[in-house]
Amino acid sequence: MTQFFFEAAPFIGWARDLRLAGADARIVAGLAGPASIRKLLGLAKHCGVGPSIRALSARSGAMLKLFSDRSPASLLDELSREMRRKPALFDGIPLYSFGGFLRTAAWLRDTAVLRHDDVRVPGAC
Repeated sequence: MTQFFFEAAPFIGWARDLRLAGADARIVAGLAGPASIRKLLGLAKHCGVGPSIRALSARSGAMLKLFSDRSPASLLDELSREMRRKPALFDGIPLYSFGGFLRTAAWLRDTAVLRHDDVRVPGAC
């Protein structure tokens, strides 16, 4: 099972509820790689992730920021802390390359791998 989101707390709660209900399926945290706020808002509306749209919009600020980029670094920080807990609520963190595959791969090389070598990042989808 996977869930696409822009805010860690609802995903962690969802995963916890599934585990408490007895789900033993593989659960992964689907994160958007680096992409513009405008692109992510469009995808969020299309995918129906309403609660996360509010989180993304609140962080976007002024209209000019709609053309800026959003990095998944802060979400990855929160999720990596949660994955270190035992038992882990979820099993991995795939990155969706909505901002482009090469851009996501470069971000992983430059940021995620250097800062989160203990987190399994299966690759860009």
